[in-house]
Amino acid sequence: MLAGAALVPVLVAIWHDPGRSWTLTPDADLIYLGEALRGLDGRPYAYADHPGYTYTLILAAWLKLLSFLHIIPDAGLGAAISAPDIGHYMQAMTWAGRLLSAFLASGLVLAAAWLVRLGGASRLATVVFALVLALSDGVVAQTVVLRAELMSGGLAFLAFLTMALAARSSGWRAPMLLCLTGLLAMLAMEAKVQALIPLLCLPALALSLEALSGPRPPGPGDWRVEPAILGALAVCMPMAVIVPFSTRDFDFGPPIRFYDLAVMAWIAIGIAGYVRLNRVPRRVAWLGAAALAAGMALGFYLLFLRHSYRVVDAILNPIEQMRIFAGGAGRFDAPPEALLGILYGLISGMAEHSLTPLRAIEVAAVAGAAALWRWGDRRSALLSLLLLGTALAGELAFGLRGVRVNYFVYLEPWAIAAALVPLGRLLSGTRSRRAVLGLAAVLVVWQGSRALSAGVVPVQPIANVCGQADGYLEPDFAARFKPICQR
Repeated sequence: MLAGAALVPVLVAIWHDPGRSWTLTPDADLIYLGEALRGLDGRPYAYADHPGYTYTLILAAWLKLLSFLHIIPDAGLGAAISAPDIGHYMQAMTWAGRLLSAFLASGLVLAAAWLVRLGGASRLATVVFALVLALSDGVVAQTVVLRAELMSGGLAFLAFLTMALAARSSGWRAPMLLCLTGLLAMLAMEAKVQALIPLLCLPALALSLEALSGPRPPGPGDWRVEPAILGALAVCMPMAVIVPFSTRDFDFGPPIRFYDLAVMAWIAIGIAGYVRLNRVPRRVAWLGAAALAAGMALGFYLLFLRHSYRVVDAILNPIEQMRIFAGGAGRFDAPPEALLGILYGLISGMAEHSLTPLRAIEVAAVAGAAALWRWGDRRSALLSLLLLGTALAGELAFGLRGVRVNYFVYLEPWAIAAALVPLGRLLSGTRSRRAVLGLAAVLVVWQGSRALSAGVVPVQPIANVCGQADGYLEPDFAARFKPICQR
């Protein structure tokens, strides 16, 4: 059943026909395809808006693989410019990219369900979690287009799940999982810097995680701990040298002073609080913190596979980067009437999505947390509420630019996880199990009907093809699209 749930995004993608016209959604299909083709010809990375770095790396590798297997034409910028029929060429590339989106969505569902199961969830609760996640509006919206939010939001959520699993692990498995947490967090930022919003909630979430009781090896006599700490710190040194230069010299306007130090202090507070609450030995705590930092550094060094100083600056200065695309919401000197307009747009956007599965999941999470609190499991209730708070914080932040379904992949996994926390206990009782499974079935049917509706596929004017091409592609490549826009 779990494998079937993981296949749901692929089935949804097939339902919406991945071979539909490539001109329907040029933003952002054309942008990411252009960057991937540019990379396949060995050209420098140029797109740095969000910046989509890890997504375009995987997209380029996918196109290269399908081209090698002769499933699509030769993939590369030069091949695209010289293609006899640019429409036929882009149709093949877009079809391949849509398939990749479906496979990435399935991979997210499978990885999240696997980590949830390893964390102690029952098989039935894991299947319910996987089905609801696979049919969520955010995952479905990302399944049918080429966008970076799926990797960004998905990897940020997986970072939390690996952190939660590390809390329940002992020995050398725990620092390895924390290293993976740091790596996933950095890769999420490199896909889209908006991942910073849920990632900033991880230190608070860590305080509600319950660690294993009993001893936590490596013990006092394990000589490998200190060398491992020193090795992890050595891995971080190049990044530590680069960061100060980037935070003082970038192209995103005036810097916001000292927030990077505040972020590091917030992470340190989360680590210290977790260590104090769970009485983690000092050597083990230092090892875990060093492993987390080393994972982040390893993810950061991937930026040098296709180096661009603008991408490095975007990752290391995420608030300044997001401020560019926030419009009036990103201006600290905005007049009061502009701020009132932003507030009105935020409230109206949230109200527009009031009758959605996301709201039903949030209500279920609150009810479940209340039940856990009443049963005396206050730490689990706190975890559920903090997960729900992560989703709501993301909705408030993304609402500054308009609450769009593309951003739901940053919200829904956290709300679903909040509902999952009490789910295992509710499924253990015969009477509550029937009620919970009945409500879950209604939710899944509701989600499925929305996933199969025609409105899932965004349709943009044909003129937007040239708008995106002129804004993001090389002039000789963009010129190939002029006749298509003039039809």
